[in-house]
Amino acid sequence: MTFVQYTYRPATPGPLPTVIAIHGHGANGQDLLGLGPMLAGGRLLVICPEAEFQLQPGMPSYTWFRRDDQAQRSPEEFERVAAALHAHIDRAVTAAGGDPGRVV
Repeated sequence: MTFVQYTYRPATPGPLPTVIAIHGHGANGQDLLGLGPMLAGGRLLVICPEAEFQLQPGMPSYTWFRRDDQAQRSPEEFERVAAALHAHIDRAVTAAGGDPGRVV
């Protein structure tokens, strides 16, 4: 699974402490990006992945979980998304110049 990702990266040389900001149901990856300049005086990397499933065509609202016709998610769906996010975060932190030992 590939995620769209939004990143705030200050001009500070790295590797940088990193915050992974995961939006909620109905939001998008840009919703939390504005926190970047405000956290730690803007001296850290902020990575905001965007959920996989768009709720309504043309609207910037997403959800992380695949749902059935009754809007229920399977028990395995949480594990699938958690594993995909974990793998994405591992790659994204290094690629964006973050410090893998300082990630929240």
